[in-house]
Amino acid sequence: MTAKVFQLDTKPGVQRDGTVFDKDFYVDGRWVRFQRGRPRKIGGYAAISDQLTGPSRGVWVNPSNGFNQIFSGYNNGLQSLSVDNNGIGAGVADYTLNNFTANNLNLWQFDGFYDVGSGGVGSILAHPGNNLAQIDSTADTPVLIGDINGTTLSQIGTFTDANAYLTTGSPTVTLSQANILIGAGQTVTGTGIPANTTVVSKVEAADILSSVAVTGTAGQLSCTATSGLFVGQSVSVTGTTSPQALASVAITSTGGAFSCTATTGLYVDQPVYVTGTQTGVALSGVAVTGTAGQCSCTATSGLYIGQAVVVSGPFSGSATGISSGLTYYIIATDGTTTFTLSATSGGTAITTTAGTTTGLVFTVQQFTGVTSGTTYYITATNGTSTFTLSDSIGGPSLTTATNSVSGLVFSVPKNTGLTSGTTYYIIATNYSTTFTLSATSGGSAIATIVNSTTGLVFTLGSYTKVVLSNNATATGNYTLTFNNNVAVSGGVVSLHPYVFVYGNNGLIRNCAAGNAQDWVSTDANEVNVATGKIVQGLPVRGGSNAPSGLFWSLDSLVRVSYIGGSGTPPQFWRYDIITSQSSILSSQSAIEYDGVYYWCGVDRFLLYNGTVKEIPNNFNQNYFFDNLNYSQRQKVWATKVPRFGEVWWFYPRGNATECTDAIIYNTREGVWYDAGEALGARRSAGYFSQVFARPVAAGWEIPDVEIVFTQSMTTVSGSAFINLSTFNTQVVIGQVVSGANIVSGTTVSTITSSAIQTLGAVTGGSGYTNGTYTNVPLTGGSGANATATVVVSGGAVTTVTITLRGAGYVVGNTLSALNTNLGGTGAGFSIPVSNIFAQTIKLSVAASGSGTQVLTFSTPENRISMWQHEIGTDAVQGQNVLAIDSYFETSDLGWVAGGPPEPSMVGENRWLRLERVEPDIIQSEDMTLVVTGRPFAQSEDVDSEPYTFSPSTGKVDMREQRRELRLRFRSNVVGGNYQLGKLLLSATIGDVRPY
Repeated sequence: MTAKVFQLDTKPGVQRDGTVFDKDFYVDGRWVRFQRGRPRKIGGYAAISDQLTGPSRGVWVNPSNGFNQIFSGYNNGLQSLSVDNNGIGAGVADYTLNNFTANNLNLWQFDGFYDVGSGGVGSILAHPGNNLAQIDSTADTPVLIGDINGTTLSQIGTFTDANAYLTTGSPTVTLSQANILIGAGQTVTGTGIPANTTVVSKVEAADILSSVAVTGTAGQLSCTATSGLFVGQSVSVTGTTSPQALASVAITSTGGAFSCTATTGLYVDQPVYVTGTQTGVALSGVAVTGTAGQCSCTATSGLYIGQAVVVSGPFSGSATGISSGLTYYIIATDGTTTFTLSATSGGTAITTTAGTTTGLVFTVQQFTGVTSGTTYYITATNGTSTFTLSDSIGGPSLTTATNSVSGLVFSVPKNTGLTSGTTYYIIATNYSTTFTLSATSGGSAIATIVNSTTGLVFTLGSYTKVVLSNNATATGNYTLTFNNNVAVSGGVVSLHPYVFVYGNNGLIRNCAAGNAQDWVSTDANEVNVATGKIVQGLPVRGGSNAPSGLFWSLDSLVRVSYIGGSGTPPQFWRYDIITSQSSILSSQSAIEYDGVYYWCGVDRFLLYNGTVKEIPNNFNQNYFFDNLNYSQRQKVWATKVPRFGEVWWFYPRGNATECTDAIIYNTREGVWYDAGEALGARRSAGYFSQVFARPVAAGWEIPDVEIVFTQSMTTVSGSAFINLSTFNTQVVIGQVVSGANIVSGTTVSTITSSAIQTLGAVTGGSGYTNGTYTNVPLTGGSGANATATVVVSGGAVTTVTITLRGAGYVVGNTLSALNTNLGGTGAGFSIPVSNIFAQTIKLSVAASGSGTQVLTFSTPENRISMWQHEIGTDAVQGQNVLAIDSYFETSDLGWVAGGPPEPSMVGENRWLRLERVEPDIIQSEDMTLVVTGRPFAQSEDVDSEPYTFSPSTGKVDMREQRRELRLRFRSNVVGGNYQLGKLLLSATIGDVRPY
């Protein structure tokens, strides 16, 4: 054995460009990557589902609550698949797509968006563009949006208003509320709207109603004809109603009771305003009876201390001390016939002499208990003609005297049932002059009183007047649809909190912040920034100018940055041309990796890390571009595997029309390699999520339709259920079912077991209500969802006929039913399960006929697999586990190439004789080693027989010699895996001659 031991010195990466002899790197490989400069096998992949429709033309992953929603768009629709990080989860869900057109050219772009304007809904954005055949296709298609947890997507920027009032022959439409989403240029459709109608202008209004009157006792009002009356519209009432004077008011008791001419609107706690001057009463027979202001009069009522006594008229009597033209005040009285006067209220008595007061008139305002200029409150009333007053709300009644209140004015606010400072809501209207109010939106009508509303102000809530390009052809309230016509040829991206769309002629357009339906507010924008079509957009770190994004056109790279609405008029966005001398091979070929953006141009690979740079590639640039099926360029797509620092570009190689290979740039190692046309590179779309631990990718290979099995089965006309006595494990959801009495296109929807076949004897119970009851849920037992038709006669259950057989039952289960489903009375009914079906198949379409016939179960058409990559070491599909062929081949190790450890030729024109290889490999299962080489650079290689070695093999001895020698290591067994270490070779100089 030679004493010369060399370390394998081949450099990392697989160099395809150039000659084999002129390489220091690995010259060939399949499904191999490089880590720490050494080859290692790329991870395995497992099928998550084989039931997606394909080929997939776009994949996106949304992680949520430990699950990953995998969305896959294909030519005719969109599907989702929810799985955990182990690839286990629910089945495939189909989406309902509005404003979508199926097309074989559909190429999907996705993103997520948190739509604050739609109530805080996590949304999925999707754009199925007609771009699969041509990257520069100008066909505009709608951008779609929907609840990320739902199953429906519709065109973004499309919304409805359910309260739009039209008038025949008028272009003006009145909407019940202010609507910030409406703007000029939007397309409008709906009843009464002619085709091709658009919004011309919009005005927000909040009108004050005029000539409002209460017309009924149940909230009915009228007004001068106006617009803006809608069910649900708010009406704010302010102001104060003008007072209404009560007529013929009289005091009817000493306890504050009054009467008036019959009126409307008196109510408890109602204020009563007393104004005016009470009419005076002249006392008769007045005489001075003493020397200290004492007087007497003919008996009267209403004399009281503090009462003013006005003296007037020419005096001709004998008494002294009282003068005409003065006002005196009573300081003492018996209330009826005697009183003492003072010159001031509460003062001392005047000095008088007794005598007559002939010619003088003594006038007083009789006591009533009410005072002018005071507000009182009704504590009791009959609502029309009687009321009791207090000097405070809810206080004690006044003390009054039944004297005349002539000269005093008693006024009350007019009662309409409406309260100033309150907002009411319209619950009925003719949309012009009449409306009915409720205290709450959608509530019952308020109680009103037909009375004047003078002094009250009625203000409508904000509403919108929209002028259309065409006159309406109908009158009435209708639901209208407004469409911002967000349709583009490029795609969609979320730069939170904005949605951006892009396309022809450098178009970049965005919605308003946080509202994916608002494309008309001031921060929404539309601009053309390049001459070519924008084909891709990605978010980029913007710092103080966040959000920011990068947008690729066919020949340029544009950066968009938020600048916060500066300037007049306000500018929200800045558009910077990073380069106008660039290219992009495919709209799906750009990807971000740790803040650096990588993409494939039409003739080189590029990156952006603040500036655009070419990525040097001396490994496989020619290999890629010379062998790319350029007519299928739009099928090139990029993904990444951050664990190993890799960016992958999948592409169709040679004449392939789908991706058959992948070229890989290792950003960490700075080297290139490829998938070697491995089967794992046959993927049409994929995605890597930083939450989902492994990348996912969709295969494009569609297996031929195969008959899985045939079996004699019984169908019942109009029923979607087939029941089997034995369980058939070959039945799978999604299989196509064909045969007599089966409608074309029928598939298996669900599979259950242990459905009820027959029931035993009925225990009828008692007290039930006679009758026949259908679809009665059966209770009890181990299963669920069984229903029956139950007949009750004589108060007992007599017959039970199964209508739905349910699932999960066992023989001997005792079933019953709630008496609420049997007329509401009774107890004691039961029935046992006597036989069960082993399996129940539910079809997607009910059988068209009854009978027993042979049915065929086949695999569905156009089904593809969704794969989870970087898992295990093998290709796993269901129960099938296949080895993944992985190998790498070293550079030339011959003496003429410098020998194993040398960087250049040493001049020895000798063979290299290899005698031993010492594996240093982290290895699972057996591997093989083949020695290959040739005598001259352009001669054919000659391979040795494979040398097989196991993980425990210490050395591989051989006697192989080549003038130009290479080693090929291969793993191609189930469970096989490897990571190369420091490989040692024992070699010496061989023969001088060539072959």
